[in-house]
Amino acid sequence: MSDADTASCVLSTPRACRSRFFADVGRPQRIEPVGGTLHVTARGVRRHSIYADDADRRMFIAFLAQSVYRSRWTCLAYCLMTNHFHLVLSLSAASLSRGMHRLNGTYARRFNERHGHHGHLFEARFSSTVIKSEEHYLDAIRYVALNPVAAGLCADPANECRIELSAPRSACDDSSHADRGALSSMRHSFASESS
Repeated sequence: MSDADTASCVLSTPRACRSRFFADVGRPQRIEPVGGTLHVTARGVRRHSIYADDADRRMFIAFLAQSVYRSRWTCLAYCLMTNHFHLVLSLSAASLSRGMHRLNGTYARRFNERHGHHGHLFEARFSSTVIKSEEHYLDAIRYVALNPVAAGLCADPANECRIELSAPRSACDDSSHADRGALSSMRHSFASESS
């Protein structure tokens, strides 16, 4: 921008200045591929616990089930760790940001009310990574399912962590899930894309 442009911006309206100076400032727009699959995670502020007990976990899963329904997601896998969570989601609409805002915001408000806390529960925006291949997809599912084992929370995810192969339901209290039918359909989807 030249000195003349800067001078004219100083004399113009604030909105015109913002559009010239701040066009590239801010967060990059979320990629929300309709029909795509993402690995999504969010962590507690200062890495503090985001679940105080099993009632909090059940409450989070209930809000997750609501977000899955309202946002038209398919939850292929999830895992609730002590200070963060992982989701593997398939999107049928561009609704990731809106759904995650609802999930994290609603859960944080209820958590704070229940425990007499104030302020932020999550340290930042959620993180999301688009899954672009079958190999990446299988790695993400494996990572989510085995995360409790790697963290030392349990020795066998199928028994001690109560991992089941099903989509989340509001009444379940399991800490990690993967949808077997969705795994199969994703394999077929990736196979047809690579053909």
